[in-house]
Amino acid sequence: MMLLLLWACTEDAPLPPPPAADPIFLRDGALLPAGNPGKILADGRVLAEGPWEQIPALKGLPTPLMADCRPIFQVTLEDQSRLVSLGAPAPDAALAFSPDGQRLAIGSFGGLLRIVDGWNGKPLVEKKLSEGMVKQLLWSADGQTLYYGEQSPDAMVVALDSTSLEQKWSRRLAEDLESSPMPPPEDAYGVYNLPGVYSLQLLEDQSLLVVGAHGWTPAGKGRQNRSRLYHLRADGELLEAWPPSGPADAVMLHPVVSGSQLLVSISRSADGPDPAGLPIGGIALFSLDPLGMRWGRRFDVLKPYFQSVFIWEGLGLGQDRLVAGLGDGRAFLLDRDGQDVAVLSPGVPQLSKGVPIAAGVGFATLYQDNSYLLTTETTIPFGSSDPMARPPAAHPAQNSVHAYDRDGKKLWSRQLDHALVGLLPSPDGRELLAAAGARSTDTRTDLYGAVVLERESGTIRALCPTEGPAFFRPAYAPEGLRLAVAEAPFLKEGAVSGAYRVTVFR
Repeated sequence: MMLLLLWACTEDAPLPPPPAADPIFLRDGALLPAGNPGKILADGRVLAEGPWEQIPALKGLPTPLMADCRPIFQVTLEDQSRLVSLGAPAPDAALAFSPDGQRLAIGSFGGLLRIVDGWNGKPLVEKKLSEGMVKQLLWSADGQTLYYGEQSPDAMVVALDSTSLEQKWSRRLAEDLESSPMPPPEDAYGVYNLPGVYSLQLLEDQSLLVVGAHGWTPAGKGRQNRSRLYHLRADGELLEAWPPSGPADAVMLHPVVSGSQLLVSISRSADGPDPAGLPIGGIALFSLDPLGMRWGRRFDVLKPYFQSVFIWEGLGLGQDRLVAGLGDGRAFLLDRDGQDVAVLSPGVPQLSKGVPIAAGVGFATLYQDNSYLLTTETTIPFGSSDPMARPPAAHPAQNSVHAYDRDGKKLWSRQLDHALVGLLPSPDGRELLAAAGARSTDTRTDLYGAVVLERESGTIRALCPTEGPAFFRPAYAPEGLRLAVAEAPFLKEGAVSGAYRVTVFR
C-alpha cells in the first residue's frame, strides 16, 4: 500500500531546539542566527557554507580546534522497543541520499520505506512492505528510480518511481534461494534466517549487481545455504547469474565493485562437506563482463585461537590493490592477481593474564590504493577455552582505525573510546566516517553516534552524538558534509531508553 503523505505536523517534524544565539563552527560551514545570508533551515537557523575565513559572521571570532556537528532534523521510525527488550541486536536501517542530495530514502526494520526532504525531513512519500525488512536501498544515477531489496520470505528486488513509489518492476530471488516463513514475534533473531538481498550496486552502464543469500534450518533437516550473484539490466531483465547453473551452497556477502571487477567474501554455515571450487572462508575476484570468477583465495585458520575464518565487511577493492580484513584481527593486502603484498596484523590475539584477546577487522575500505581498517571491540577468540567470558583487558588495537599505504606500511592509527562499527569514505575522499554503536565493556551512553576523521592524518574532524547506539551503515550526502545516522533504542538499568530514528547532521 502506498500513501502520499501530506501532513504538516507529525513526530517526524524537524528538531525543536531554539535558534542559536552565537555562531556554531561546522565542517566547512557554520550555523548562524536568523537574518544572516545562507540556507534557512527548518528551525530558523541559517547554514552558511564555505571555509570559516570566508564567512563574514565568523570574522574576528576565535576558531575552535575541532568543528561541531549538529542535527538539522530527525525522522522517528516505528517503535522497536519490544525487539530490543528481547535482546535482539540494533534493528537494521537502510539510508541513501538521492544523487542531487535533495532527498533521503529510509528503509526500516519494520518494512517501511519512505522518502523525506534531505534538508528538513519533511515526509514526501511512503510505502509499506507486506513482510520483512528493507535491507538495501539504491538510487538510479538520474534520481528517477529508487531500488530496494528485502529480507523477507520472497527476497524481492523492486524498482520504484522515486516520486510516487509506484512499482516499475520486481524480481523474486526466493525463486532461486528458496523461501522461509516469517518467524514468530518472540524470535528476536528469526528475520535473519529469511532470504535477503545483501547488496544492490549500480554499475557504470547503469545496470545492477545484486547479491542474494539465504541461511536457514528447515524443520527436520540440517542447516542450508543458498547464495547467488545477479547482473540485471536497468529494466530488471536478467543478463547473467553466477553460478550459472543455480545458487551456490554457500553465503556470498557485501561485495565491493571497482571498474569491471567485483570482490566478494564467501562463507558457509550449512551442514555437510564444503562444495568444490569455492573458496569457503575466503574471497573471490569476479569479472563483470562476462560475470565469472577470475580467482579465489582461502585464508589459513589462525590456530590455536580460531577454528575458522570469517570476513564481514572487511573488503576493499582499488586500482591495483585489494584488502580483506578477517575477524581474527588480520588483514591481507593483495594485488589484482591475488598475490600477497603484505599481511597486516593490527588486532591479532595477544595474551592477557593467560587469556587470549583479539580485535577483529570488521570493516575495511580502499582509497587510491591506501587501506583503511577498523578493528572492533575486544573479544576472546572462539576456539579458546571460554570464548563467552568477559575479556580480562582491552586489546591494544580495539576500537581503532588504521591506515596503510599501497605496500602495507602503516601511515597512522587512531583509537577512540567509542565502539566503532562501519567505515565509509566521504564522496571526495577527504574524510572517513565511522558509526558508534553499543558498548559491551561498560554502560556509558555518551559515546553513541558517528565519528568523522581526516582520511590523510586520522585527526578527528567532528563528533556527532546520538542518544542511542548507531547502526553500522551511516550515509553521506553527495556534497560530503551532511551525514545520516540511524540509531536504536537500548537497555538502560533494565528499561528501554531512546528511540529507533534517523538523524541528519551537518
